[in-house]
Amino acid sequence: MSLRVELAEVPELFEAWLAGRPLADRSRREYARNVRAYCAWLAVTPDRDGWQGDPPGEALARDHAARDFRRYLRVEKRAAASTVNLALASPDALYRCLELGRPNVRREKPAQAAPRALDEVAQRRLLRAAEGAHKTPGSIRAVPLQHIRGRDARAR
Repeated sequence: MSLRVELAEVPELFEAWLAGRPLADRSRREYARNVRAYCAWLAVTPDRDGWQGDPPGEALARDHAARDFRRYLRVEKRAAASTVNLALASPDALYRCLELGRPNVRREKPAQAAPRALDEVAQRRLLRAAEGAHKTPGSIRAVPLQHIRGRDARAR
């Protein structure tokens, strides 16, 4: 069963609901800020006509609104995937507060960062640590592959 509320009442209702949740103050502020932004977007978006209902009160409209909000963040705001995913966590909590459950909206896949090369100082530290590793009792020492193959070839 979902609660029937007007869009203008949603941020205040949500903040009261958040007060009873075990969250850090900063998390509460961010959730509340994101829900206010979501509600402001809901009030002005031209996509509203295609939702087949009212997002604060109906599950299908909730899903359509959340998907359109995701698209708005990615396309119009050019937000990074991680920012979009964080912003979508707030409507998730909002709709739990309104007893509608989580919206059916897929999350963005974060871009894979390329591995970073070690700078010269870090390379030197790594090489020195590897060089000194054989002096430590019980340490494991890497052996270059060509040395292993060379021994195998001689053993035949």
